[in-house]
Amino acid sequence: MSLVFDKRVILEDFSISEKQENEEKRRFFGELITKKIIEDYLGFMKLTTFKGVIDKAKFYNLGVKFLEQSADICPFCGNELDKEQIDNIHSDHEKCEKEANVYKEIEKKRAQISEQLSNLGSKLEIFHEGIRSKSQKLLEFSKKENFDKLKEFFIGDDEAHIEIIRESLTAFEPLYSKLCSNYKQLVDSLQETEYSIKSLNVQKDVIESLGNNIVSYLSSVESYSGLLPLYSKPLADANIVLEKKLDELAGTEKITQLIELLDRKDDIQKLFQIRNILDSLSGLRARVSDYVSNKIREIVEEQLTEDVFEWYGKIKTIGDPDVHFSGFILPKTQRGSTVGQQIGVSAKSYGRELASAVSSLSESKLNALGLSIKISNNLKSSNPFDFLIIDDPVQSLDDEHSVQIITVLRELVENYQKQVILLSHNNQWLKEFRLGCSSLNGAFFEITGYTRDGPFITEASWKTWKARLKEVDAICKNPRSGQVRLQQAEEEIRLALCDITAILYNKVTGKNVSRDKLNAMRVKQLLLECGIPNNLIDKVTQTFQTTDDSHHISSTYSPNRQRIMQYHSWLHELGRYI
Repeated sequence: MSLVFDKRVILEDFSISEKQENEEKRRFFGELITKKIIEDYLGFMKLTTFKGVIDKAKFYNLGVKFLEQSADICPFCGNELDKEQIDNIHSDHEKCEKEANVYKEIEKKRAQISEQLSNLGSKLEIFHEGIRSKSQKLLEFSKKENFDKLKEFFIGDDEAHIEIIRESLTAFEPLYSKLCSNYKQLVDSLQETEYSIKSLNVQKDVIESLGNNIVSYLSSVESYSGLLPLYSKPLADANIVLEKKLDELAGTEKITQLIELLDRKDDIQKLFQIRNILDSLSGLRARVSDYVSNKIREIVEEQLTEDVFEWYGKIKTIGDPDVHFSGFILPKTQRGSTVGQQIGVSAKSYGRELASAVSSLSESKLNALGLSIKISNNLKSSNPFDFLIIDDPVQSLDDEHSVQIITVLRELVENYQKQVILLSHNNQWLKEFRLGCSSLNGAFFEITGYTRDGPFITEASWKTWKARLKEVDAICKNPRSGQVRLQQAEEEIRLALCDITAILYNKVTGKNVSRDKLNAMRVKQLLLECGIPNNLIDKVTQTFQTTDDSHHISSTYSPNRQRIMQYHSWLHELGRYI
């Protein structure tokens, strides 16, 4: 590639083998959305009807086996059965088995079509890249600065080539744009179809839209490909002229560079003088390097070890074998200098140094050490962030360490006023975490699926509204509950009301609302949409007068046990509508 100009006038036409392969792929894409596939797709609607059928069939299978041993006694409730009841059980069992077989057959087809659509996406991406790349080098001249530079090489008798290039750009730019736009629409439609199958939200217009987008995309491919043979030969001739011009300029450019070096002779001499001065400073640099290394060693081996050890000690478990992290070290060379930018990790077992911490510590303990390092670093006074993002801290931890992690995370919130953003795939541990931190003010979100535009995120209760009301009841019935505990009960009333409102609204409308953004006016509006009686709405929205945080700072505010219990009964009444 020339130093003068690194662009080329290239428009590649398809080879004979490429044309045959493209034709096969176009036929494959075009024949994908057949009448049978559409019928199979729409048949997935039956899956929602058969939800629970397989579990019901298993229940009947178990019951029938017990009936073979004792034909006149119900195996589940122990009551006597007459002949008519026994016949009904066998009849329902046969019906349920047939429905379960239908369900399994439809589910099998769903898996097959999901696989077909996934393969389509992969093939489509490869196909599109092969089509799009043919004009990629040519379309670089769509940028004005590239085209203006190109014109400098085509003057006099060669100006006709510029007109051919300009004409080809005018022809290809809209077709290329249409090609890419239709491809994006097709990919989006394909993802929407895959998601509708996965979520059983089957709609006829989704599969029809996929078929229409395939047709539109193939049409744009046809238009785009048809222009390639018209312009590839004229542009190849233009590129030959360009290459010749660049070869002529290459020798001239080297001479120009040599002249420029001679003009900068004084600057080059100064550069060598500076290098000599720097070489003479090598001794000073060595002394400074030793000083810095010692300081770094002091910080790493003493201060960093102490900070990390504090949190590692809180996470590690007592019942484990005594094989634990013992500190950080800076490895040294034989001359005593630091080895690059490395920090070593040491470990001990029953007072004896181990050769390698990485090979000696279990994966669970290594993860605990990594988390300890991150926490200690975040708590430094120089750290500007008031939050921690912790991703799957129990991914490889055993049960004992998982319990310790919950205690540590709670301490970060309560003692260090940190906002903890916790991510995990372990649903069971997240449930234990929410139970262990139920008194903290938290929010729980779940990613339920993905599309090209991003994840689907739903908000769930940090603590169920029933659990909150039980806690309110316990606080109010405890004669030792003081003002602080009663104020906490009123806060639980507010959170429970927001949870119930969000659940009711989702149940009635299918829409989600953020619990954190609900106030008296918003709650009243949502409950009216849910058809809750006006007198009950007035009661529950009245609770915001004392449960809203903004009222707790008033000099006249005082939590009242009897008032809180009245709120408690109103929320139970509202909860019955769920």
